[in-house]
Amino acid sequence: MFRPYQPITILVWLAALAFGPAASAAIVNYNFSVEVISGPLAPQTFNGSFAFDDAVPPTLGIGGEDLYALTGFSFDFDGAAYTLGDLDYGDAAFVGGNFVGLDAADLVGSFSFLPVIGGFSPAFLYDFGPQQSGDGNPSFVQVPEPASGLLAAAAFGAMLVGRRRQPTTG
Repeated sequence: MFRPYQPITILVWLAALAFGPAASAAIVNYNFSVEVISGPLAPQTFNGSFAFDDAVPPTLGIGGEDLYALTGFSFDFDGAAYTLGDLDYGDAAFVGGNFVGLDAADLVGSFSFLPVIGGFSPAFLYDFGPQQSGDGNPSFVQVPEPASGLLAAAAFGAMLVGRRRQPTTG
C-alpha cells in the first residue's frame, strides 16, 4: 500500500539538514553608505553593496592588507547605477582578519574608495572635473547570514505542533 510522506517525516528531514554538517558559506555580503562631506554633492548620502568569496585566498596589498576580490558590486551614486563591470579594480581589505574598508575605483576615475591606511579612516573620493570634486565618509555593515539554527528550531517547533495524537485503543 502506498503511503505518502507524513508531515513529521518531512520536518525531521528538514531538521536533520539544518543540524547536519554545514558547508560554510563562502560569499560574504556588505551594505555601505557614503555621506558626502565636501564638494557639490555635500551633504548627500549614497548607498550600495558588495560581496566577495572568503574561500578564495586573498592577494597581498601594498600596505600588507589581505585583499579579497569583489564578486559583486552595486552603487547608486549621483544618479547613476554602478556595478562590478564599471570598476577598474575592487577588493575588500582586511588587516589581521579585521575588515578595514573597500579598495575600489571606477573605470573612468570619477570615484574611489580607500580602506584604512595608517591612522586614517576609510575614505571616499569623487572627481567629475574642475570644481566638481569632493570626499565622503563611507560606513560598512556586514549582512548577516541566514541562521540555519532558526530553521531547525522552526522545523522542530512545527513538528511538535503538527504532531497528531494517536488514538488510544482499549
